[in-house]
Order: sequence, then structure tokens, then C-alpha cells
Amino acid sequence: MDPVDHKSMSAIGRGVKEIRVRYRGQFRLIYIATFEEGIYAISAFQKKQQKTPKKELDLARTRYKQLAKDRANQRKE
Repeated sequence: MDPVDHKSMSAIGRGVKEIRVRYRGQFRLIYIATFEEGIYAISAFQKKQQKTPKKELDLARTRYKQLAKDRANQRKE
């Protein structure tokens, strides 16, 4: 089941989504919930502009790649 206010973030990685929270500002949580072992929060930040800052997207991309690499290494062990 998907949250009410969310969107796919396929530019970050396959299965990655963003939850949008508007409460005393705008906040974002980028996560992935398609792995059987659990849900991974990749990034969370307060959004202060209309467009998501490139540094936040780059950070999420880097963390997603590291997560995928770590999971691949664990399967090899």
C-alpha cells in the first residue's frame, strides 16, 4: 500500500519513492520498500524551494548505489 502523498523516484533507482509531508514546512523522505528484509530510508530533508536541490538527489543516488552494492556483497557471503 502506497502513502497518500508520494511519487516514484526512478531517477534515483528502481523501486525508490518519495513521501511528501507538509506540516510547518515541506519535508521529504526518500525510501525503498521493495527489498524483502525491510524498508530503507535513503534520505530525509526539509525542502525550502520548489525544485528539489541537486545535492539531495545526488546524495540519495549515492546512498542507493551503496545499498545495492552492500546487499550484493551480503548475498555472496
